[in-house]
Amino acid sequence: MSKIIIRSPEQMRRLGSKYAKDILNHKKTNSSATTIALYGNLGSGKTIFTQGFGRELRISKRIQSPTFVLMRRYLIFRLRHPIFKRFYHLDLYRIKHSKDLEYLGLKEIFKDASAIIIIEWADRIEKMLPKKTIKIQMKHIKNKKHRKIQTKKHKCPKKNNY
Repeated sequence: MSKIIIRSPEQMRRLGSKYAKDILNHKKTNSSATTIALYGNLGSGKTIFTQGFGRELRISKRIQSPTFVLMRRYLIFRLRHPIFKRFYHLDLYRIKHSKDLEYLGLKEIFKDASAIIIIEWADRIEKMLPKKTIKIQMKHIKNKKHRKIQTKKHKCPKKNNY
C-alpha cells in the first residue's frame, strides 16, 4: 500500500495525470479494462483526480462528475494510444444496489481491454469490481484542507512534486 499527502486541488489534478501517465506507459495487453476505484467522502477529491487523469488522456471535453447520469464515455482519439480507445467515468453516489446498473452494460465494459474506467463511490459495487482493480482511498486530514491518498494494487507515483 502506498500513501501520499495532497495539499491543493491542483496537486490532486497532477496526481491524476501522473496515474494516467503511469498506466499508459506500463499497460500490457490483457483481456479486460483497466479499472480504477475511487473511495472517499464528499469533497475528498475524486472528481478532481479524474479531471487530471482525463487531461493526460487528452480528453478535450470538461470532465464533470456524472452524478445524475451515472456514466460518461469519452473517446481517446487524440492520444493515439495503441491499446486504449475509450475512457469511462462513473459516479455511483446515488446508487443503492449494483443491480441498479444493469442497464449501463457495466459487465461488458469491464471486459473491454481498450477501456479505462474510473469509478467514484466504488464501494457501491465492490463485489462487481474486477480482481485487478486499482483501489484509491482519499481522506480529509488537517482541518479538511489536505488529503491523504492510499492505494492498493498500484503504487503512487514516486515523486511527491505535485
